[in-house]
Amino acid sequence: MTVKPQNIQRILVIGAGRGGLAMLDLFREDPLINIVGIIDTDPQAPALAIARKHGILDFTNLTDAIKVSRPCLAFNLTGDDSISAYVESQLGSGNIIGGFQARFIWTLLTRLNFRHSRVFPNTEGTHLRDKYFQKKCKKHLT
Repeated sequence: MTVKPQNIQRILVIGAGRGGLAMLDLFREDPLINIVGIIDTDPQAPALAIARKHGILDFTNLTDAIKVSRPCLAFNLTGDDSISAYVESQLGSGNIIGGFQARFIWTLLTRLNFRHSRVFPNTEGTHLRDKYFQKKCKKHLT
């Protein structure tokens, strides 16, 4: 099963702490999402090492991350609104999710993933990317 390129969303994850780890875990193998990069100013941030292991570009400089990753949708998981403002100035207002919206999406996806793993305990993996989810997204797949 292949995915139409125009249906793949390019994602830049800003913040490689707990939220960044969750985003990598939820989206890493999703056929409709391409994590094009992850950035944290702390080179020891936990999600950076995971990203490297899976061939995802990692950055410690936000300007470089944006330059290499664009066009993309950026998730600011740092809690710093000034970062969202900067990213918005670089990518446009429709290409940054930060603050309350990022926390809401992260919470929603984490809860859905948890419930999914409880409803389908014997399926391969516990991510929304499994066969059940792919069937639900069939209109995006060729």
